[in-house]
Amino acid sequence: MQFSKYYFIVYSCYRANRVMGFCLVYCVLANMGYFYCMKLKVSGLLLLTVLSFSACDKDENDDLTSTQKITRQWQIDKYYGYGVDSTVFFNYPFGGYKIDIKGSGQYTERYTNFGSPRVVNGTWQFLNNSAYFQQVDSSQSRTFTVISLEADYLKLKNPLKDQQYWLKPL
Repeated sequence: MQFSKYYFIVYSCYRANRVMGFCLVYCVLANMGYFYCMKLKVSGLLLLTVLSFSACDKDENDDLTSTQKITRQWQIDKYYGYGVDSTVFFNYPFGGYKIDIKGSGQYTERYTNFGSPRVVNGTWQFLNNSAYFQQVDSSQSRTFTVISLEADYLKLKNPLKDQQYWLKPL
C-alpha cells in the first residue's frame, strides 16, 4: 500500500531531525499532496510541543524548605569512616540506629548499644543557612556539615573526623 510507504518516509524525516521543508518537498514530489504533508507536519509539531511541556513538570520536592525535608524519621543507610564504607562497624555499637527529627526542633535517637537499648532526646537546628546541622543533648553537642539534603536522602559529614552518615527515611 502506497500510504504506509510514504508515511514511513515522512516519519523517517522527523526522526532524522531533517529540515521539515525537505520532508514537504519530498512529499509533493512523491505525489502525496501538499495538504496531507502539512497535516503530518502539524501533527508532528503538536506532539513535539505536548511532549516538551510534559517533560518540564516541576518536582514537588523543589518547594520544600530544609526544615520540611529533614523533618521525618531517618535510619542509617551507609556510614563512611575515613573514606571507607564502615557501615558494619557503625552498626555494632549503634545497631538499628533511627532518628526522629521533629519540626519543633526536637529529636529522638534510638539504637541498641552492645545489646542495650538506648534513647537519646535533644534539640536540633540548622546553622549558616542550612549548611550545618547541629544536635545538642544532655551529654554532647555535635555539628555536621550538610552534604546533601533531599526529601528521600540525607548526607551529613562530621567535620572534626572524616566520617559521613548517609540516612534514608523510614
